Amino acid sequence: MILSTLSFHQYNNNSHHNSRMPQHQQATGAHHGQQQQLQSPSEEQQDRLLDESLSSIKVQSFHMKCCLDKGKLMEALKHASSMLSELRTSLLSPKSYYELYMAVTDQLRHLELYLVDEFQRDNKIFELYELVQYAGNIIPRLYLLISVGLVYMRTSPNCRKEVLRDLVEMCRGR
Repeated sequence: MILSTLSFHQYNNNSHHNSRMPQHQQATGAHHGQQQQLQSPSEEQQDRLLDESLSSIKVQSFHMKCCLDKGKLMEALKHASSMLSELRTSLLSPKSYYELYMAVTDQLRHLELYLVDEFQRDNKIFELYELVQYAGNIIPRLYLLISVGLVYMRTSPNCRKEVLRDLVEMCRGR
């Protein structure tokens, strides 16, 4: 398997909504840089937004798993990044956001299991760890870094301290 920074960067930039706002925010026109309503969404709107996000997560997760089954890691990362982009919202209540978070992290376990299996035989996890640092948005980038970093630490015990230090620095924003 050949991993290239350019190829993930291209996938990331060509993703339909990975480098943009989550699908439910596209529909409502809400975004971090735009003026949002002073009122938070009603409970009915919260349910609708959550359902839209969960639906998008299911679709992206399905495509991610299909790509993993076919050995198309770069495509799977693109779908994982799109799925993670659903976490880029401030429109959900803490309870709804937690439900969204749990749905995403449950699906990320499939990616992690694939990576552990794939990279126990091959020592190219370092290349993948470097590659996911080029994800377009901070939320998907951090989650992908943490997911790949955990696999990196499992498969390369001599690098654990260095990877953990790097992950902590990334989460701090340095």
